[in-house]
Amino acid sequence: MLKLEERFLTGLLPDLRQKDVVEVGCGTGRWLRRICGSKARSLTGVDPSREMLKIAWKHLSSKAVLLEGVAENLPLPDRSADLVIVSFALSYCSDLSRAIHEFVRVARTGAPVFVTDVHPRTAEQLNWERSFRGSSGKMVMPAGSHKPEKIAEIFRCEGFERSCFLELPFGEEERDIFASAGKVGYYDSISAFPAIYISQFVFVDEMPGEIALKGDLDRKSTRLNSSHITI
Repeated sequence: MLKLEERFLTGLLPDLRQKDVVEVGCGTGRWLRRICGSKARSLTGVDPSREMLKIAWKHLSSKAVLLEGVAENLPLPDRSADLVIVSFALSYCSDLSRAIHEFVRVARTGAPVFVTDVHPRTAEQLNWERSFRGSSGKMVMPAGSHKPEKIAEIFRCEGFERSCFLELPFGEEERDIFASAGKVGYYDSISAFPAIYISQFVFVDEMPGEIALKGDLDRKSTRLNSSHITI
C-alpha cells in the first residue's frame, strides 16, 4: 500500500522549493525522507509516538523538525504550512472534525492538504486489519473507518473543497511485491478492488486549478480502470 501511494502521490505534489511542509502522523518520517532533497524551506513532522520519532530523527537529523503531538491538537502556529500531508494517519484520529480543523488551521492560503488511507469499503469487504509482528507476536492496531465522503464534507465545512480524488487498485508494480511474498494468488483475487484512496483538498478560491491537475492525472493514470478515478 505504501508503494502504491508513493507511486501516485509523488506525481501530485507541487514544487516544494522554498515551501514549508508539514507531515501529520509522520511516524518514522517516510515522506519527509522522500522529499528532503526537494529544497523545501522547512520540513516538520508531527507524531504521537516518541519511539517512531526517534527512528525518524536517525534518518533526518537536522533536516527536519520533529514534534510529539496529535492531529487533533497540532503543536504548530496558524498558517504555517505551504503543504500538509496526512498519510495513512486519519484512521487513527478519534475526533475527525477536530483533526481536519487543525489541518486547515495550519495551512496557508493556497496550501493543498493531501489525505491518503486504506480504502474503507475494501477493508470492510475483505476483512483487512492493520497489524505487524513484534517480539511478542502479532499486534493489531485499532483503526477507525472514516468514509472519504464524510471527510470531504467536513473539509467543505472548513472552506476547503476536494479537487482530486483517486481510488487506486494495486497495479503490476505492486504485484511484484506480492510475488516475492508468495502471494500472487491473493493479489489476483483482490486486484479489482481499490486498495487505497488519495484526496487533495484546497481552499475554495483555488478550485480553478483543478482543470490543469486533471490533465496531468489523465496522462499518469492511463492504466487505471476509470471506475477507480473520481475527479
